[in-house]
Amino acid sequence: MTYSIDMLGIENASGLSRSSKANVAELRDVQSRMAGRNALLDSYYDGTVQVRDFGITIDPETMENDQVCFWPEKVVSALSDRIQLTGWAFPGDEEDEGFRRLDGRNRIGSAYMRYLPNCLVHGCMFAVTGRGETGTYVRFHNAKTATAVPSDDYDSGGVACGMAVASVGRTEWSAGRPVVRRVNLYEPGLVTELTQVAPSRWTARPMPVPERQPLMVAFAHRATGEKPFGQSRISRAVQSITRDAVRTMFRMECSSAFHAMPQKFLMGMAEDQMDTFVEMKRKLYADDVLLMTCDEEGNVPTFGQVSGNSPQPFVEQMRFLASLLAGMTGVPLASLGVVQDNPSSAQAIEAAREDIVVAAMRQTDADAASLRRLAALAMAVEGNTTVDVLSESQRAVSPLFADPRTPSPVSQADAMVKIASVAPWVAETDVFLERLGFSDADIRRLNEAKSRIDARAVLAGTGAQAALQLPAGGAE
Repeated sequence: MTYSIDMLGIENASGLSRSSKANVAELRDVQSRMAGRNALLDSYYDGTVQVRDFGITIDPETMENDQVCFWPEKVVSALSDRIQLTGWAFPGDEEDEGFRRLDGRNRIGSAYMRYLPNCLVHGCMFAVTGRGETGTYVRFHNAKTATAVPSDDYDSGGVACGMAVASVGRTEWSAGRPVVRRVNLYEPGLVTELTQVAPSRWTARPMPVPERQPLMVAFAHRATGEKPFGQSRISRAVQSITRDAVRTMFRMECSSAFHAMPQKFLMGMAEDQMDTFVEMKRKLYADDVLLMTCDEEGNVPTFGQVSGNSPQPFVEQMRFLASLLAGMTGVPLASLGVVQDNPSSAQAIEAAREDIVVAAMRQTDADAASLRRLAALAMAVEGNTTVDVLSESQRAVSPLFADPRTPSPVSQADAMVKIASVAPWVAETDVFLERLGFSDADIRRLNEAKSRIDARAVLAGTGAQAALQLPAGGAE
């Protein structure tokens, strides 16, 4: 559902305290300043960006400028596809049942994976938690439906305050359009529910919470000290190369059209012949032979054809642009549609993927810290307490990510089998089964089946040993 994130007048909601009004006004200013940038990044990711200067002028009725470039989408997906959240780790292999139920209701891992591309496109995403009608909720937001102000220490993931769209729908006064109905404001020790009751009229309902830090966590891509909420993977350099690629494809299309309908010329025609040829321009293209007569003085018109340019220079330019983009983003050339004349060796392919693997490992390290913080906040909300009083095992819950160097199940299973051949005890652990691709439910069933098999083996061994100890004449 497409809707306009219009929160006009929200900073003047009735019932807001003076400090909350100041926070809402600041957040609204951030959201307004970033709206144009986020829309531009989305246009590059969706392939709808418009390039107006092609360096040549073409009649729009003759040829439509509809060229698109998929490279920005590939720049994002090449990294997001290498990041796979496989589950959660618990200290001492003792699962926290409370968190397991919480995760089951909210499907935190699935929501994280679904919003990860948005994080890479906009540079950040947010997750919020709180108490709802059905219990503790955990929701993810992109940079368009949520905004935040970084904490004073500019720690990556630290939020001073933030707000997120909580409900969208049609109302009696929205004239059939979906509008933002409710927004939640997250401040230290306070969650405020802002409800739009009429166009640009809002009411506030403050709800104090025990936790002193805002119940919002930021996920950032390539966060720095100056940009704590990250940077877009579709950088200005990627945008520039994308525009150059679109121009090159359009010029190549013009060149191919010139090849399909080469330009001919006739010089020295009489006026009546000129008028006749102008009326027959389309028919002349299909004719194989042109028959011309001499004029009264015996002069014959000069006929010629302009040769078209080869498309090879455009192909080479696209290959050059793809090489620049690959070197900048770590995306292999083959993923950008560039086919090499000579197949690369396994070592060369692995070296080409090294940069994207390093980027994926850096992203998983940053996101793991944010996910741990989110899990702790959710458990604190579930227990109506604070993170400080959670048990050590609860605070130690951490996410598990697949190795980005082996994203496919086949290669990952092969790697684990090779490891088990060197260290056989690894094959006796649940981690081994997990890396082979089995789900948690399958692992439990396999362990239960193994326990039954072991029990039958013990019983069979006990019976055989008792039979060996009987006297030769049988039992008395």
